[in-house]
Amino acid sequence: MTTYSSNAPFHHRLMAIGALPLVMMPLAGCTGPSGSFPSLDLRPIETAKPVEAAPKPEMPVLSDSALAAFEARIASAESKAQDSNAAFDKALPAIRRTVVAGQGASMGSDAWLEAQQALSRLEQPRAGAESARADLDIIVRELSVVSEPRLQARTDAAREKIHAITDGQQAQFSALAVLLN
Repeated sequence: MTTYSSNAPFHHRLMAIGALPLVMMPLAGCTGPSGSFPSLDLRPIETAKPVEAAPKPEMPVLSDSALAAFEARIASAESKAQDSNAAFDKALPAIRRTVVAGQGASMGSDAWLEAQQALSRLEQPRAGAESARADLDIIVRELSVVSEPRLQARTDAAREKIHAITDGQQAQFSALAVLLN
């Protein structure tokens, strides 16, 4: 490598260590393109007046007869869930005894099969409550397109009641099913 004395010009010393191109690179961006530049005036979109939001269409209000029909459907869903729960509660003690008797039995044994069959008998009353839950969900969806605040509290209360029934049944069913696994 060639060494320069400290008296050599600065750029010769930079060239000797290969640093001159590195020093020159940032300066390359200082030159601008030739030609016209875009205008800084406001564009038409920036001067346009804001568009007013379209008013929400008014939701229809239910007639008294339609209101009564929805009320009857809500009551029917509640009644179906309560009937389902009564049947579930009635069947549960005997089914629980059979499942507990089959607990620990080997898979495929008579006791295990009887317990499985007993557990499946809980499905019918559970299906009634789930059907009521689905019915109420349909009612709520239908009511979402009308303005009917009088039914909002009613559907909320019915939903809470029916969900409590279905969730309670599911918890008891799951607890019994765990005994057989």
